[in-house]
Amino acid sequence: MARDLKIDTATNVLVGPTTAIADAIAPVVAMTVGDVSCDLFKGVARTALTLTTVGAGVNDLVLVASSDGYWNLELTAANVDTLGELTIGFSLPAVFLPFKEVFNVISANEYDSKYSTDVLQVHVVEFTADVINAAAIADGAIDAATFASGAINAAAIATNAITDTKINTGAITAAKIAANAITATKINDATITAAKIDTGAITADKIAANAIAATKIATGAITNVKFAAGAIDAAAIATGAIDADAIAADAIGTSELATSAVNAIRDSIIDDSISFNGADIPLILTDTNAIKVQTDKYPEGFKYGTELANFCFTMVDETDGYTLETGKTVTEEISKDGASYGNLENSASEIDTSGTYKITLSATDLTCTTGIIRFSSSGCRTKHIFFKTET
Repeated sequence: MARDLKIDTATNVLVGPTTAIADAIAPVVAMTVGDVSCDLFKGVARTALTLTTVGAGVNDLVLVASSDGYWNLELTAANVDTLGELTIGFSLPAVFLPFKEVFNVISANEYDSKYSTDVLQVHVVEFTADVINAAAIADGAIDAATFASGAINAAAIATNAITDTKINTGAITAAKIAANAITATKINDATITAAKIDTGAITADKIAANAIAATKIATGAITNVKFAAGAIDAAAIATGAIDADAIAADAIGTSELATSAVNAIRDSIIDDSISFNGADIPLILTDTNAIKVQTDKYPEGFKYGTELANFCFTMVDETDGYTLETGKTVTEEISKDGASYGNLENSASEIDTSGTYKITLSATDLTCTTGIIRFSSSGCRTKHIFFKTET
């Protein structure tokens, strides 16, 4: 049987035994190596080799000690530079019977996959269109045990490897995927990117009715980290690909919906009006928007840690409680989050001679969640203003 040799790789091979021509039995263990005629054939192309003793040349032939006529032959990388059959013939008239050795020169990848730790390369291009169809995959063949944890990662899928022609119509059915086969550990984070899925590859006819059911996907298996940003875009999903038949009854349960997912769906389908008996009935949304237009005109309130300029207030008579008091020197104090009162950073000033006053509340004044501002002056009722800041 032909022995394998790695292409373009120098090596040593065992040849022999050399058997005495006199009786065709006794091993030859001593001879003049330089007298041996040696021919190397790459296919049918012949090259004569000059054999030498140890260290004397590039094709040394050395007796293996205590081996009954077996010899160690040195081959250079140039000797094994052609894929296919390699034959080496030996003869030395009157000394030993002629013999030959046959080898098979194979690629580095094939050799290393057989004799080392490499694996044989298999490419997507080796598969013709529709070679993987529903009949080719046994029911339940793809289950959780089939995939090692993290087996499907970004490097494992070539760009645009998954195309429309690679998946036969109806090939992916519910029976092909065992219950809970696809779990979070089977898919590496950010594995599924936009580049992995060809434009229009996923169409409605590629997914059999009810193929994707609640039992096929373990709870929490598909998370946001499994998809790279922009992985599923409009071009990746053909028009009408996801229809009612593609989603099994009760496939989307409570555990499959993220918080606020229903709210997002609700917001996306609300229209300005609905029709009843041919008449348009305004939705609450219309009135709400109208109210919002008006309330948006109101001034903003207190914001946490943000200066509020020209905050206005009045000072009224201590006795009657409504007469505006002018020309007053106001004491300005604040209690923040229930702490003791302290002075505001700025002082109030009167607007004209009106009994109305203004003050700038500094950013430091408003570093609290809740507070009470106290304005006081001789002959005036003390004014307390409660507030709550916004972020």
